[in-house]
Amino acid sequence: MELARLADAEGRPTYRYAIHDKKGRLLETSADLDGAERPDSKAAMELLIDYLGKAAKALGDEISPARSRNLELFGWETTEWAHQNAEALEIGALELGLSAVTEGLTF
Repeated sequence: MELARLADAEGRPTYRYAIHDKKGRLLETSADLDGAERPDSKAAMELLIDYLGKAAKALGDEISPARSRNLELFGWETTEWAHQNAEALEIGALELGLSAVTEGLTF
């Protein structure tokens, strides 16, 4: 995950990402992930994991307009990978959320 453009036409930062499988094979790369108003790589990663989760869930959902949109978020190989790794994606999302809550705390 890296910042691709500081601001798009709507003033939002845009991120570039690459998704690899466990063997290191590149499944997908793109520079089309729009972030929040200010550059924030952590928020962009949370957004990417959220989109991957939606794509993964769409494989098991009944046919609907939302399912169709979510199946088009990524290429087929990436969607299939996300479906197979849905649990790991959920854990990653929880870890990102937890680190946001505990950031700055000392014990």
